Amino acid sequence: MKKLILSSATAILALSAGAFTTPKPVKPGTRSLVYPVSGKGSKVGGFFGDYRNGGRSHKGMDIYAKKGTAVVAVCDGIIKATRTEKLGGKTIRLRSAGRGWTAYYAHLDKIHVSVGQRVQKGQSIGTVGTTGNAKRKAAHLHFGIIGGGRAVNPLPYVQHSKKISNPVIASKTKSRGLLPAKDGKRMLSR
Repeated sequence: MKKLILSSATAILALSAGAFTTPKPVKPGTRSLVYPVSGKGSKVGGFFGDYRNGGRSHKGMDIYAKKGTAVVAVCDGIIKATRTEKLGGKTIRLRSAGRGWTAYYAHLDKIHVSVGQRVQKGQSIGTVGTTGNAKRKAAHLHFGIIGGGRAVNPLPYVQHSKKISNPVIASKTKSRGLLPAKDGKRMLSR
């Protein structure tokens, strides 16, 4: 009985502190975010809630693009994690500035950012790949939004967002300049 009372009290405190608040959605038709994959050559091929092997449901959306295509920060924020996971492969978690949610990027080929780094909307933070459980599958970005401790459908957040054509790679150090890359994207000077 004491455990039940303590659990209830903890949940009430967490709710009152906003720990389980719903993330602030982006109104359809607004362009306050940018699309997570650069250029016009991408296509959504997997949706939130789709069935996955093992009885799982899809916790994001899959955006198919050529391997190496730039993946961009959908908003200003701070990189909270970069890691390699069993399902997601190379991943990034970007905590949105003032929005109450975290953007999750998975199956990346390359990661251009580090933990604690501030990034701006539209900067390239990595590239589309086939890591994790996407090995031997078409290159794509798994993009998700985590808010209030749970995955939410990311499509309403980005479906009307602007696509960035030539993103600047987010610099890991502020003292380095940017130069145009061979593929039209910009890269760090050496």
